[in-house]
Amino acid sequence: MNKANLLKDIKHLFTDNQLESFPEEVTGISFDSRSIEPGNIFVCYEGANINSNQFIDDAIKNGAVLVISDDRRQLQSRKDIPVLYFKEARKILSYIASAFYNSPSKNLYSIGITGTDGKSTTAYMIYSILRQLNINVTLISTLGIYINDQEILPVDNKIRLTTPDPPDLFQLINTAKESGSTHIILEMTSHALSLDKVAPIELDCAIFTSFSPDHQEFHDNEDEYFAAKSKIIDLLKPDGHLILNADNKKVFALSNHFKHSIGVGFDDVSDMSIEKTKENLFHTDYLLKTDENNFVGSTELMGDFNLMNIGMAFIASLQCNIPSSAIIDSIKSCNNIPGRFERISGAPFQVIVDYAHTPDAFEKILNTLSRYIKGRLIIVFGCAGERSKERRYGLGKLTAERANMSIITEEDSRSESIHDIVQDIESAIKVTGATEGDNYKIILDRKEAIKFALEYADEDDFVLILGKGHEKSIESGGEIIPWDDRKITKELIDKIFN
Repeated sequence: MNKANLLKDIKHLFTDNQLESFPEEVTGISFDSRSIEPGNIFVCYEGANINSNQFIDDAIKNGAVLVISDDRRQLQSRKDIPVLYFKEARKILSYIASAFYNSPSKNLYSIGITGTDGKSTTAYMIYSILRQLNINVTLISTLGIYINDQEILPVDNKIRLTTPDPPDLFQLINTAKESGSTHIILEMTSHALSLDKVAPIELDCAIFTSFSPDHQEFHDNEDEYFAAKSKIIDLLKPDGHLILNADNKKVFALSNHFKHSIGVGFDDVSDMSIEKTKENLFHTDYLLKTDENNFVGSTELMGDFNLMNIGMAFIASLQCNIPSSAIIDSIKSCNNIPGRFERISGAPFQVIVDYAHTPDAFEKILNTLSRYIKGRLIIVFGCAGERSKERRYGLGKLTAERANMSIITEEDSRSESIHDIVQDIESAIKVTGATEGDNYKIILDRKEAIKFALEYADEDDFVLILGKGHEKSIESGGEIIPWDDRKITKELIDKIFN
């Protein structure tokens, strides 16, 4: 891309001297020196674990023609390549990456979704509604990346982030635009918002699904975590719409910060209130009420948390000028969210796989199922490495209090010792008076843990396999191992019971 085209939308971010430092042709942008190619811009900054400024020499060897750094010292020490200093180098990375792909999000109706839980289900539901109505839409989510009907799979077993890093993100958005998508739905994590990955995106609709304490390993405290999530408001266009969980006071208070806010909740004071009129196992009838209209619908999804997701997806779809009746019909047809409360058939008892991996998500599922469990509750779970210990303690305490048998196993230990993670979970379980063998077991091999649960269960029992959901790999000891809870569980059921 030539210099004029690259800078036409972002010229205001640079001084005249900085603008003169840009090469006449730019072939790409990267923050990883290993992926630099001739003609690329290298953006480097100090991260939580790695300071990429130390790899400037490698980037130059690979062909970098400009360095943008958050280290002012590089201005004086580098004479072999132009260097620009920006304190917020990450944000500049996002803007340059967007500009390199001709600011692709400006051409799409953009929906951003944040929140501790519920992001993926809400995002997928909106995606499903739009696709059923033949609207070309792209989804970038924990559940995967879908451009219209095509799933984009990771290359070389690469770890997929919920919100990809800026060069990948804006390349994807550009591909979506070129593939005919008119709408895009993006999950926006607190990490992505805090690190300005999505800063150039202007949203037509923003959704804040829920909030509970989490990610203490990244954010110093709960207020910082909430502030990061709240940055989604800054991305809204002046005439955009902000959809909020009105049942969460902290979230709903954000309605004071944006004039086009819509509260969704079970309380009648919400702009749109939700009423559950009937619920059976895997079937729910509901009513959505506004001052002007009532909307009657049904779904195979269960739980108040899913009705909240439905309510938010309904409002977001209305903002896309879709008739309410078509939305209600599409929601009814969206009877399965991959890896979310997903039933696995073939056993003489209920087996459910779900992505729930926080104490709040665990509690919502357990509360939803409690009235339907006639026998015992058996839970297979673990906890991801490089995440807060508070999450481990919370999961251990909850399962000890609510399950008849808990099986602690591998989830995504990453660089941490699986034994340390399990020990943290077990310490919380033991505080409740539970004993190993009677109330819980430790089986580090996840397949063997699931096998034990299936063989342990009897008719009328419920087996919950939590933490992985739709995911197709486990990250452990520096390796990414192919894995699918749903596939493995189905294979085990067929082998044990057929």
